[in-house]
Amino acid sequence: MGVGLSAAADDDKGDVIVTPRVVGGSKGPWTTKERIILAAGAFELSHAALVAASSRFALIRIPTKYLLADEHQNASLVYAFLVEADSGRLRTFVWREDAGRAPGIVNELETPAVIDGALDVKASKFAGIPLAWSFALTSIPGEIQRAVAPELADRLAPGRIDAAAPAELEATIAALAEAPVKAKASRPASSKSPAR
Repeated sequence: MGVGLSAAADDDKGDVIVTPRVVGGSKGPWTTKERIILAAGAFELSHAALVAASSRFALIRIPTKYLLADEHQNASLVYAFLVEADSGRLRTFVWREDAGRAPGIVNELETPAVIDGALDVKASKFAGIPLAWSFALTSIPGEIQRAVAPELADRLAPGRIDAAAPAELEATIAALAEAPVKAKASRPASSKSPAR
C-alpha cells in the first residue's frame, strides 16, 4: 500500500504524484496558497499508519482535521481496501473515527476512487498578517453511504480495531460491503478552497 497526493497531469492524461518539493509534470503554475495546502496535506499523510493487512485487504488510518461546529478539530479517517476474490475488484470504504463511538455509517468510494472535495481554510493572524494556517475537511469522502449493523460497528470501534486480527477485520469489511445502501452521500455547497 502506498499513500500520496496527486494533481492533474500537464498532458491531461490522468494524474501525477506530487510532493511539496516536486510538482513537475502537473498542471501549473502552482500558487503560494496551493503549495501551502500541498505541504499541509503531505504533513498529515506522513502520519498515516497501516493498521492491518492481508493479501486482499488493508486498513489505513490517516490523521487529519475535520470541520465540526465551525471549528477545526483533530480527527482520523480510516480507509479499508478490499479486493474481491472472485472478480479481483477493488472496493474502498472510509469513515471518520470517533473516539466515543463506533461508526454508524461507512462511505464507499466508487472505483477508481478519486477524492475531490472542499477544505475549510483558517488563518491565525497578527496585525492582519497570516502566521499559521489550518485546513479541515468539510465532508467525508465517498459517493455511497452504507449503514453499519451494530454487530459490525462493534468490531470497528476505536480501540478494538487496533487489537483485532486482520482476518476478523477483513471479514467485517466484506460483510459491510454487502450491507444495504443507505443513501448517496451528499456534498455540501461550499465556497471554501477546493482541494484535490
